[in-house]
Amino acid sequence: MVKNYYRDGQMYEVEDDDKSILVGTKTVDLTSPTITSEHISSNNRNIRNQLLQETDWTANSDVTMSAKMKTYRKSLRDLPTHKNWPNLESADWPTKPS
Repeated sequence: MVKNYYRDGQMYEVEDDDKSILVGTKTVDLTSPTITSEHISSNNRNIRNQLLQETDWTANSDVTMSAKMKTYRKSLRDLPTHKNWPNLESADWPTKPS
């Protein structure tokens, strides 16, 4: 049995098994993708790299970097060696100094 519903003027057909949906003429698989440790590691590295990039200006030669900022940046660089890697919780991430 197919269930139909409408949203924003678009009709969606959901298969009875709730594993696929028909959007227009395209069938979209609704099964959850398998998330691997590699995916989580890659995502964490991307976040870490972004956080480092946001503080790169503090590493310029004309800026004196505070000890707290040095510790923060080192903690970010060392995250892949954290005991919970790659399954980090919020408390595992270092806090950016103000």
